[in-house]
Amino acid sequence: INSSMVAFLIWQGLKTSALTLREEAGCEGGDAHAARLMQPQQHPGLALWRWYQLARSPLVHQGLETLAAEASTEAVAAQAAASEHARVESLQELLTQAQAEAEAARKQAATLAQDAAELRVKLEALQAASMASEDRPRGTSNPSLEETDAAGTQDQPEEQELQGNSAAMDQEQLQQQHKHMLALATIVNQLTELLPRIMPALTIKSRLEMLPMVQTVILATLDPETQRALVGLVFNGVATPDPAQRSAVVGLCAGVAAVLGPTWAAQEVLSMCTKQASSPSTERRVLVAEQLHALLNPGEPAALIDLSVTSHTLLPQLHRLAEDRMEQVREAALRGLITLLGPNRLAFSRHYYIMLEELLVQLVRDGIEGISQAAIASFLPALQAWAASGGEEDLLISS
Repeated sequence: INSSMVAFLIWQGLKTSALTLREEAGCEGGDAHAARLMQPQQHPGLALWRWYQLARSPLVHQGLETLAAEASTEAVAAQAAASEHARVESLQELLTQAQAEAEAARKQAATLAQDAAELRVKLEALQAASMASEDRPRGTSNPSLEETDAAGTQDQPEEQELQGNSAAMDQEQLQQQHKHMLALATIVNQLTELLPRIMPALTIKSRLEMLPMVQTVILATLDPETQRALVGLVFNGVATPDPAQRSAVVGLCAGVAAVLGPTWAAQEVLSMCTKQASSPSTERRVLVAEQLHALLNPGEPAALIDLSVTSHTLLPQLHRLAEDRMEQVREAALRGLITLLGPNRLAFSRHYYIMLEELLVQLVRDGIEGISQAAIASFLPALQAWAASGGEEDLLISS
């Protein structure tokens, strides 16, 4: 023990203390032993002591903790990466499954639509045959029967048999017609349930291809909620519609409005346009302007909506869109205003005239040449003719 302490003191540089301890402890060996003690690197306990001191060093502890933290972080990152990879694979499988189900549903909907078209053709044929049978006079449509009546009464049983056969055929046709109508109603109900589910999963091109079938279902169903849901699905199906898509959507809504009447058009289509007239999307504002123009039914004697009831809603919307910052929106709104001022459309109002006159001045000074020329060439004459239709031939345009 004394020798180890002497060696430790020498290793620490305290040689005087080491010599004093050696002399007081009475260590044997003389100068040779002192020389041996002066070489601490050869002492077997020095290496152990050095490693002991190094192990207790704060830097070593800090380094070990850093390594442990890095290893733990790498393990957590690897675990998170594995979890994300598994989740991505699961989502890919779900997406593949959803695409397969959507494709199968689309094929089923196409098949049902084809069956519905065939049933409709058969139903029309049966209705025509039934009407022809009801319009035919019993016992007088066949010349041979007339001759038989003139000859005598011996052929009356045969005539009664023919009439009974005709009545049986009419009854059978009516039953067959009823069966076809039930089948058609079943197909319409199935399509009504399928379309809201499969339309969002289809591509935009596929949605446009299915619009005729959607229009058929809207016209075939009698449920107002279903009609509203399907029209809204079509109108809001594309966030930023291009010209072809806008034309398809506008055509469908106008076609449905022409069949279901002006009240439905005002409650459903005009209401949707009013809600989206201030949309941040330029394409949707153009869609609204074109849809409002289509509701005015250009080229036809009357509009698709009752302007005497809806003018207070329609005209302000077109006026707002005509002041839009985007050129396409202003052009579409201007076409709608020109149609609105046409014959058999909007009744003359001095209040509306003043508002439209101010808009005319603004459009004439528009920076886009096409808009200013259209305002002068079409909007100005339409405004003057509209004033003349209200008995205001002498009304001067202040500009």
